[in-house]
Amino acid sequence: MIYVQLSKGFATEGTGDFEAHCDLVMEELLRLETVEISDVELSAELATKIVTITVVAMADTFENAITKADGVIRTAIHAAGGHTPEWQHFIFAPQSQVANLVNA
Repeated sequence: MIYVQLSKGFATEGTGDFEAHCDLVMEELLRLETVEISDVELSAELATKIVTITVVAMADTFENAITKADGVIRTAIHAAGGHTPEWQHFIFAPQSQVANLVNA
């Protein structure tokens, strides 16, 4: 098994309380932590609404770990109300992605 740290940066837009929405995304990330998903982090620049989410995923290959981490990030955003047109929402547009092998 290997561990991969995936960091994705997002430019967000939308209505509502941005800081509260980031808190909701972080709560979902923490809820999704397992043996295979750990060290979740979220940082946000309130003035520019730029968000960076980092997740460490364990899998049998580098590609599978990236896929797993990416899925957790997407799931947390959606679970917190991202991309929900009927409600106050935020749209996460990917701006950057960094994946590092933590160990093999």
